Amino acid sequence: MMKRGEPSIVAPLSRRVGRKSFPYGHGFCILSTFLAFILTCFVILMLAADSRPATAASRHASTLLRKPNVANEKRGEESRRESLRHGADIATVGAHLHSKVKDASGAKGLILHTHLGPITIHFTPEWSGQPSIDYIIKAVTHASSRRNSVGYNSGAQSANGRGLTKGHVCSRCKFYRAEQKLLLQGVIGEGSVAANKVLGPCSEENYIPKEDCPKHDPECGCHGPIMTRGMVGWAGGGGGPDFFIVTKPRVDWWEHQHTVWGDIRDEQSLSLVNSIYDLPAHMAGMRMLDSEIEFSLELF
Repeated sequence: MMKRGEPSIVAPLSRRVGRKSFPYGHGFCILSTFLAFILTCFVILMLAADSRPATAASRHASTLLRKPNVANEKRGEESRRESLRHGADIATVGAHLHSKVKDASGAKGLILHTHLGPITIHFTPEWSGQPSIDYIIKAVTHASSRRNSVGYNSGAQSANGRGLTKGHVCSRCKFYRAEQKLLLQGVIGEGSVAANKVLGPCSEENYIPKEDCPKHDPECGCHGPIMTRGMVGWAGGGGGPDFFIVTKPRVDWWEHQHTVWGDIRDEQSLSLVNSIYDLPAHMAGMRMLDSEIEFSLELF
């Protein structure tokens, strides 16, 4: 039994616990308040920083971020300008080609540019009629427009890689047959240009053929003069595009069957034709060149 006035072992303990049940209460409150104050100041400073004018560094960074858009705008503007220039170029080329077609109607002849040299042919519409000449002009004009439309200038490499320094390279222009001391045969064919079907007029009145007529020409029509050295006509009695150049002084056995649309008048061109006879060839019913000779076309 505890005597009155003696200190209680339990009660003081109870009182101590009652007073100090949260031994760090005051310190914790002070620390929490301090941290809240620091956080509030930090937020205020951040908000103030966002509201300030951009610094030089931030303005530079912003400019860098905007640069790609500026570059895209510049590229777009350049693209628009290039489109306008391209349209103008197309219009210019179109006008140029129209002018060339118009001017070509007055052409006097055709130059075949080979890697060996040129062959100059003067047109003879008085023998062939105008349709044969018109076909050749169309072929040259088409070759010219097709090459220019894809950026080629006059003169190019032929399909076999040989340099053709002048004229317009067409899709099917070449020599392939060489009958020595008689004729050089080739073709003038260009893209979608339709072959001529109109044969030349007869140069003889009351003409009577001396031999059987071929199926494609039942009456063996008289389509031109007796061919002599330098004359150029459509092959096979047709209207092209295969043609041949005569180098024999006179060929009587063909009579007037061929449409003669041209004439070679200079010895240099005829000498070049004769030189082709010496090139390697083989027999395949006819004497065919081992290597075909391509040529480009030019009107004069």
